[in-house]
Amino acid sequence: VRTGGRRVLAVAGSGVLDDPAGGLRGEAAAFPAIYRAINAEHLGTWRALRESGLDWTLACCPDLVDGERTGRCRLLADRLPEGATRVTVGDVADVLLSQLPSTAFLQRRVGLGL
Repeated sequence: VRTGGRRVLAVAGSGVLDDPAGGLRGEAAAFPAIYRAINAEHLGTWRALRESGLDWTLACCPDLVDGERTGRCRLLADRLPEGATRVTVGDVADVLLSQLPSTAFLQRRVGLGL
């Protein structure tokens, strides 16, 4: 903020997204235990962004896999797109770049997935 920058683009896991059954995906009984610790860190990032007063977008990913942009990445505010199980690094980069000038997901979490 000291430099005058207001736009923040960040990446987190999909555990910080809303669960269709209520609550957050990371709070669901079926959420894999192996990801619970990192999900707690991602929740902290989301909380910090919400309280920052900055113009942020948090891209929330299911399994992040190596790969080029596919151009098939689906986006959904606050939830994981239905059936999304993975997303490529190239698609995440593409989404982040597309959000830089956009207000579509301003101060929102956005679920990504193929």
